[in-house]
Amino acid sequence: MNLRIENGRIIDPANNIDKTGTLVIRNGKIAGIEKAKTARRAKGSFDATGMVICPGLVDMHVHLRDPGQEYKEDIESGSLAAVKGGFTTLACMPNTDPINDNPSVTEYMIKKTRRVGLIHLYPIAAISKGSQGKELTEFGVLKRAGAVAFSDDGQPTRAGLMRRALEYASQFDMPILDHCEERDLSRDGVMHEGEVSALLGLKGWPGEAESTIVYRNIQLAAMTQARIHMCHLSTSESVAQVRAGKRAGVRVTAEVAPHHLFLEDRALESFSTNLKVNPPLRSRPHIRSLRQGLKQDVIDAIATDHAPHADFEKQTVFESAPFGLLGLQTALPLGLQLCHEKVLTLKQLISKLTILPARILNIPHGTLTVGSRADVTIFAPSRVWQFRAEDIVSKSHNSPFIGREMRGEVIRTIHNGRVVYSV
Repeated sequence: MNLRIENGRIIDPANNIDKTGTLVIRNGKIAGIEKAKTARRAKGSFDATGMVICPGLVDMHVHLRDPGQEYKEDIESGSLAAVKGGFTTLACMPNTDPINDNPSVTEYMIKKTRRVGLIHLYPIAAISKGSQGKELTEFGVLKRAGAVAFSDDGQPTRAGLMRRALEYASQFDMPILDHCEERDLSRDGVMHEGEVSALLGLKGWPGEAESTIVYRNIQLAAMTQARIHMCHLSTSESVAQVRAGKRAGVRVTAEVAPHHLFLEDRALESFSTNLKVNPPLRSRPHIRSLRQGLKQDVIDAIATDHAPHADFEKQTVFESAPFGLLGLQTALPLGLQLCHEKVLTLKQLISKLTILPARILNIPHGTLTVGSRADVTIFAPSRVWQFRAEDIVSKSHNSPFIGREMRGEVIRTIHNGRVVYSV
C-alpha cells in the first residue's frame, strides 16, 4: 500500500528532522520526505495540516497478561490499546503464566502478535527460572527465540544473581532490566512512606528501598561493564544515582512512567485502588526531581508500565488490591502536557517515546529513516478531549485518569504501512 501524509510537522529525532512536509510510504516502507504541497490531494493521501507526524511510538515496559491471565488483557486487546495510544511497538514483561523463562512462551507471544497483525511485540524474558531468583535462564536460547532483554520484573534480583546475569547478558550485548526494590525495606508497604501514609494509617514503602538497589545495580554494571536499565524510577535519590553513574561512564539507562510524573501520594487520600502502583506514587519533591531528570536526559525513556487488572480485583480494600494501572492510551497526551508545561520540548518527548527506548532494546524501530518499516503515528497536539471509561479498549479499566481532560489526540496509527487505527 502506498500512502502520502501531507503538510504535517514531521519530527524524527533519530535523524534530527523537524520540518513541515509530506511523508511518503511505499510498499510498507518509508520512501522519503517531500516538501509540503498546496495542490489537490492525490488518491491515498491524508492531509495532516496542523498535526505532527512521527515514528510509531515504542513502549519498552508493558504487561499484556498473555498467556495465563487473559481475563485481564490479552495480546489482541493490548494491541488495540497500543494503536489507539499511538504505539506500534511494545516490549512485554515476563510475568505471564507460565513465566516467560523458556523459548516456547517467547515464541507463542511473537506468533500470536503476528496473527493479530496490529503491532510489533518484543518479549522480555525472565532472568531466573520461574522468576524465583535461584537459577539463571538460558539467555542464548531465549535470544534466538526472540527475547530482546531480561528481567524478573516485579521480583527483585539478589546481588549475586544480578552480577552473574549482567556477565551472562553482556556476552549477547543485551540489557538487564531491573525492578529496583529492597524487600527488607518495602515489605508490606502499599504507598509512599511519609506524612500522607502516616495520616492515612497505611504501611509505607520508603524511597530508600528503591535507591539502594539502583546504587547497587550501577556498581555491579560498572564491575561487569554490562548494560543495566532501571525500570520505572520514582525517587529523587534514584535520579541522582543514575546521573552519577552516567557521568562515571557506566552503561546505565533509565525510564519513568507517566503516572509518576503527574500523580502524588496525597491523591491516595481518596483510597482509590487505581492509584495503587509499584513503585508507589511519591511526594511532590520526588516528582520535581523526576521531571528534571527527564528534561536533562538523565532519564532516557518514558514507559507506561501498562498493568491491567480486572474490575473485581481492584474493587476491594486498598491494602488487598493488586498494584498497577493502565497506561497505553494516556501516555502521549500526558507527555504532551509536559511539553505544554515547558518540561520537555516536543522533539525531546518524541525521542523518549521512540528512538531512545528502541536503542536501549536494540530493535529496528523509532525512526522514519528511508527504507525502514513504515510505523508512523499522527497526532493533533492541541486537540482537547476527555478520557472516558467507554474509550478504554483494554479488557480492564483500572485507570486513575478516567474523566481527565487531555490535550493531544492520536489521529492515525500506521503499522508496516497499513492504517491500523484512525479517528
